[in-house]
Amino acid sequence: DPTFTGLSVPPPPEFQAGAKAGSIQATFQVNFLAAGAVQNGNTCGAWTAPAQTAFQFAANIWSSLIQSSVPTVVNACFAPLETGVLGSAGPGNLTRDFPNAPIASSFYAMALANSLAGVDLDTSNPDIRANFSSTFNWYFGTDRNTPAAQVDFVSVVLHELGHGLGFLGSMDVAGGQGSYGLGTAPNVFPIVYDRFTVNGAGQALLNTALFPNPSAALATQLQSNSIFFTATNANAANGGVRVPLYA
Repeated sequence: DPTFTGLSVPPPPEFQAGAKAGSIQATFQVNFLAAGAVQNGNTCGAWTAPAQTAFQFAANIWSSLIQSSVPTVVNACFAPLETGVLGSAGPGNLTRDFPNAPIASSFYAMALANSLAGVDLDTSNPDIRANFSSTFNWYFGTDRNTPAAQVDFVSVVLHELGHGLGFLGSMDVAGGQGSYGLGTAPNVFPIVYDRFTVNGAGQALLNTALFPNPSAALATQLQSNSIFFTATNANAANGGVRVPLYA
């Protein structure tokens, strides 16, 4: 998206404080996939040293903000993506009803589940699969001095890793029907993120008495531009109000 050029997201104060105090409480193991490797249908190209440095810088920012005794494994692919796509990332797997799961019958991104369980629950897959375009005019610096014509790589990686860590839901609209959940009926369960979504009136989108799954009523809500994420810590960090979501 051309509107991203010249923009960057600053590291939060916690990042600088954590780095100075040596209080990093999470580790990211980034596997930069070699040229020729295939991930999510993308054939990876070669990573450059500046791109790797910028990627690790973004991962280090997350390391200063989250806590996990289990390293988060990221498989990162640098490849030509669809036109206009900067990058993407998502969980390598999701799981539910694991030891110490705070909410039952809900899928958690594997990195989050590992942190809560205190053990690697899936050693067969990376915790996050990330793909980034090798054809954009990237700025790989870490000083936020992004030229007007370039896209800040650190900011995009920072954003996409958030999805891989669990900032994602399963809500969808197709054919006029809104729906959510993973699995095969009747065993369909939401992603835990879905459980914190409400409309402007404070009604939970998972309230099937109001919004059956699937239904046109849910589709209307999901396209209303009046959807919010609400949780104690999130609201506190947002000035005491619910966090608006793109809808």
